[in-house]
Amino acid sequence: MKQRRQNAEVEELVRERTHELEETSAALELDVAARERSEKLLHESEHRFRSLTELSADWYWEQDENLRFTFLSSTVYERSGCSAAHTIGKTRWEIPDTVPLSSAWPEHRATLAARQAFRDFEYRRVGEDGALRFISVSGLPLVENGKFSGYRGIGRDITEQKLALDKVRESQENLAAAQRIAHLGSWELDLGDLRDLDRNPLRWSDETFRIFGYQPREIDVSNENFFNAVHPDDKARIREEVARAVNDGTSYSIEHRIIRPDGCERIIQELSGIVYDAISGKPVKMVGTVQDVTERKRSEERLAYLAWFDSLTGLPNRHRLHDDLTQMLAQPQQSAGRIGCMIAKLDHFKDVNSIYGRRAGDQLLVEAAERLRRNARDSDTVGRLGDDEFVILLSKLATADDAGLVARKIIDALAAPFNLGGLEIHISANIGIAIYPGDGDDPEGLLKNADAAMHRAKEQGRNTFRFYLPRMNELALERLQLHARLRGALERKEFVLHYQPKVDLTTGIISGLEALLRWQHPERGRMAPAEFVPILEETGLIAPVGEWVLQTVCEQIKAWQARGITVRPVAVNLSAQQFHQADFDAHVRVLITQSGVDCRLIELEITESMLMHDPAEAASMLNRLRRIGVKVSIDDFGTGYSSLAYLKRFPLDALKIDRTFVRDLTVDSDDAEIAVAIISLAHNLKLKVVAEGVETEAQLNFLRSHGCDEMQGYYFARPLSVEDCTRTLIENRRLDFPKSRIALRSARIFRADAEHIDGPTSAAKRIELADVELEWLRRCSAHVCAAPTAVVAALERAGFAILDDVGRLNVTNTGRDYISSHDSQIRKRRRKRN
Repeated sequence: MKQRRQNAEVEELVRERTHELEETSAALELDVAARERSEKLLHESEHRFRSLTELSADWYWEQDENLRFTFLSSTVYERSGCSAAHTIGKTRWEIPDTVPLSSAWPEHRATLAARQAFRDFEYRRVGEDGALRFISVSGLPLVENGKFSGYRGIGRDITEQKLALDKVRESQENLAAAQRIAHLGSWELDLGDLRDLDRNPLRWSDETFRIFGYQPREIDVSNENFFNAVHPDDKARIREEVARAVNDGTSYSIEHRIIRPDGCERIIQELSGIVYDAISGKPVKMVGTVQDVTERKRSEERLAYLAWFDSLTGLPNRHRLHDDLTQMLAQPQQSAGRIGCMIAKLDHFKDVNSIYGRRAGDQLLVEAAERLRRNARDSDTVGRLGDDEFVILLSKLATADDAGLVARKIIDALAAPFNLGGLEIHISANIGIAIYPGDGDDPEGLLKNADAAMHRAKEQGRNTFRFYLPRMNELALERLQLHARLRGALERKEFVLHYQPKVDLTTGIISGLEALLRWQHPERGRMAPAEFVPILEETGLIAPVGEWVLQTVCEQIKAWQARGITVRPVAVNLSAQQFHQADFDAHVRVLITQSGVDCRLIELEITESMLMHDPAEAASMLNRLRRIGVKVSIDDFGTGYSSLAYLKRFPLDALKIDRTFVRDLTVDSDDAEIAVAIISLAHNLKLKVVAEGVETEAQLNFLRSHGCDEMQGYYFARPLSVEDCTRTLIENRRLDFPKSRIALRSARIFRADAEHIDGPTSAAKRIELADVELEWLRRCSAHVCAAPTAVVAALERAGFAILDDVGRLNVTNTGRDYISSHDSQIRKRRRKRN
């Protein structure tokens, strides 16, 4: 019984253990199945990830715990230029030609040593295919059973993005450099709060900081700081413009003044516009540029002043006098009364200018101008025509004799001695008078007739005045005969072209030609344009003649090219009638196309008056000519009335300084100043400058030293016939510049009294002629020497040869000036002792 009970207990125990084993076995089976499902899901997930990676621009990689590559996507070579065979088993830094984009290896390796994730680590690599690529990689650490087992991540070729960013960066650097060069800054103002713009963020470029007198980011940028720099008188105007632009959604352009931290006042120009959100259409910011235009404005103001006033004396110049006289003539005669036009020319001025230098000559002109002002009536206008000629416009004359009284008063005033730095100088004046009505109906006629009367006064005794007397009708008859002859001159082939070279003042080579019209008159011979072009314009023949000139120039260019001659651009002068033809550009296009000439070899010269006749239409015509490809320049610049505001809008290539300013620029401060101003203005407008009428080395040196680009004139060549011009081009003739400016060390000026001279020059006080131009020295073949007898005797004892000729200058100071040269000669201009 006991045995049976024990067996039952054993069986029960076996059944319990068996049941437990069965339950354990079932649990194990479930756990294995779950694990298998998890592994399957993981495998499927990895497969999907790798498939997606294969399809993307990225590649997949794995590294072991030693950071050596164990796996790479199959597309890695195609996308990175580096195959798995050359990568598996190596760390990233062991792969040849792999360089980080910054000094980042130590930092990156520290991240790896800390088993941390990393993103967008960038490096460059030269692939096995030889191509340079930029690579970006990101990775996550792998941890199994709490143990680091390596990294897994993706790589990406970012070469295109890098190159694009480099181009953007280069563009930004170029833009910043261009802004520095042009003194052009930029700014942005956020428009988040339109109710209070002063609180909105404002940003400046580096150049904007400099324009306002700061180093980049030296101050916090804000509207408050901006308006603190604005001139108090300009603040309200700027706020109005900004508010209008924001409210109306328009741009604005404004010039205003700022005061820099150092107290310097500058003029700046602002241009701005509104930027809108592409989706909402709301304004998001205002952007603009700021440019320091102070120098340009000063240049414009100076040139504008010089256009109307004489820079030396401050008197109205020729153009202002013409304008004033036009207004006087436009008044009703009963209220204006008689009008007198008086021209006064100083005698002996050129002698003073030559002997004592331009400074003394300028001083004489200034003092003479002041005497003219004091002795003219309050209602009269005193101006300077140029050189030593002045104009007095007399209004409301009761009789012509009143003009004579003013003329006599002026002559007497100018006859009084002038004190020029201790020298007592005597001059005289000749005056011509023309009266309206009777002696001319317009400013040109009155000035011309007054000039004729002045020359009669000069011929008939000097130091006097003469009224204009009508001349005979010979000139009018001769003019009528020219009228008749010109009508058939084109058909009879009496017109010919001559060509005057233009020379580059840097290289000395011929840079172009100007075609000049000549008329081969059967009786009078070759005539210059001034003698017949006005008649062509009056008769309407100028248009067909001008077309013939352009056609002949094209044919000549082709003829030269056929001979293998290198042709430079040829300039053709246009008449106002040609330029104002509505279809003139079409005529030019047809002529150039038919001839087959390169349009860049044609240059058209126009005058300021053509542009200002109708500025809008002129701009349209110039743009149409520019599209054809021809060049356009302004001829005789400085003699017209062009507006600087319009000038900078016209599509031009060059300005030509009129010969009237070139002629005396080495001896006339006014002409020199105008020439320099024109050169400066033209270069500011990015235009080439050509000087006409260059005849002397001094003129050439002056123009070169002040940056003139080209010259044209007798110094290099007169207008040449076709044959002579062809020979010149074949010979490739060029201008040889003087090797160096001749220093005036060979001439000295001494001031000495008799008691101080008893040896060669031992006690003489020496003063260099530092301000004397070479042109002055050349003209002074004889120099002034008015020394006491004792001084002359002492000089003769010292070995100097003395020439005691009679001149026209009276010098009365006790200390006498004389000039000695290395050849120990003293010469004097003829002078007249009183």
